Amino acid sequence: MDKYGQVVSFGCLLGEEKGLRKNEVEILSKKKSLVTKTNIFRKAFKKEFEKNINNYQAIKNLVDDNNTSVNSFKITGPDLNALSTTLADENLQVFYAYDPEYANDDQSISEFYYVSSVPLDGSVTNTVYLYLDGSQTYQAIQGIEDSFVDVNPVYIVLPIDPCDLDGGVCEFIDLEPTKIDINSGDLNLGGLDHFEFSSDGGGSSGGLDPVESPSLLTYNVNHNDILEGDLLSAYIPKIKVNGTSWMGWGGTHQKLTFYRATGDGNVTQNADGTISAGAQSYPLKDIRIPRRDVNNDHWMDFNVELDPDWKMSENTQSMAVFSIHHFGVTVSRELSTKSGFKVVGGAIVPYADVSGTDKVTITVGSAKFRANVELSRKQFLATIVGDGITYVKIPDNGIYYNVKHIGIVDYYVKYYYLDLTD
Repeated sequence: MDKYGQVVSFGCLLGEEKGLRKNEVEILSKKKSLVTKTNIFRKAFKKEFEKNINNYQAIKNLVDDNNTSVNSFKITGPDLNALSTTLADENLQVFYAYDPEYANDDQSISEFYYVSSVPLDGSVTNTVYLYLDGSQTYQAIQGIEDSFVDVNPVYIVLPIDPCDLDGGVCEFIDLEPTKIDINSGDLNLGGLDHFEFSSDGGGSSGGLDPVESPSLLTYNVNHNDILEGDLLSAYIPKIKVNGTSWMGWGGTHQKLTFYRATGDGNVTQNADGTISAGAQSYPLKDIRIPRRDVNNDHWMDFNVELDPDWKMSENTQSMAVFSIHHFGVTVSRELSTKSGFKVVGGAIVPYADVSGTDKVTITVGSAKFRANVELSRKQFLATIVGDGITYVKIPDNGIYYNVKHIGIVDYYVKYYYLDLTD
């Protein structure tokens, strides 16, 4: 089972040692009683398979292909092991997304829905099969949307995500819900002249002056006042995904990958007189959020450094988000960046206003492009806190940060500033 008790692998149900979720390996090794229960499921499944073999042609074909000891399919004796092993080899799991709190906490069920598998072509709707309690008949219902599984008892069979599969390779970080520290208080909205730095208390060493630690910006500022030589680090502490529309039908998790593009490459004066810096892309983070946390509107700990040194010349960056799925479609997206430079005394120097643009292409496998957003240094620093242009704010340690959006994802940005300009 997962931490919410909504998912179990076929390997675990059948008492196999493979095709297991990572957390099930220890469960099966320590709890012998559970193995006994899975044997009950195994025998019940064999009985159902024998009785309605024509309804399981795909499974029969798999067993036939894997059963090298005989030329024709048999369902007696050792072929029960072949059936069990074949299903475990497929690395499948059963997901029960239904949460009774969506249905007035009534957990009594006179009927249930079952779907054989999630669509692997990216379809936003699917077919479910309605079985009446105590009946062997079912009705196929087509065109069912993903949200249906949250408010109706649906058993979904789908592949185990590599992040959950025992022995699977995972490049995604599981996010955890966070508790926002709601602490009311007046915001100090002012300019940079209100900044106070706390010295690190160290003396000079080797002829170098001591550098103070960056301080958190807790008010809106004019980006012209933070010069190219100063240090400005941007950090996204938390995000919230609003709804399951990007998840894919019957998904257990929302899997997302974030990128940013910025003009920090070679600076060029173009033939038309514009000045631009080459655009480059950077991965930010690959994350997973459980379906339950998405449905419950939880803010999640993201903890990503958006830009360790957001220079004045990087006038406008871009951020893009892609959702990751089981189907193997590769998608590309072009992101634009804007640079700020001017010519002074024959030299190209950073400048606060836009002087040129460039583009870079990002390619992601098994994904859908979902959204991108322009990150204007001017606009973002002018709306660190307060309503901004979104009219949404979130409290974090007594500071009400302005909430930004990229598609259905909410986020806010913290900035750390250090004056390094003489």
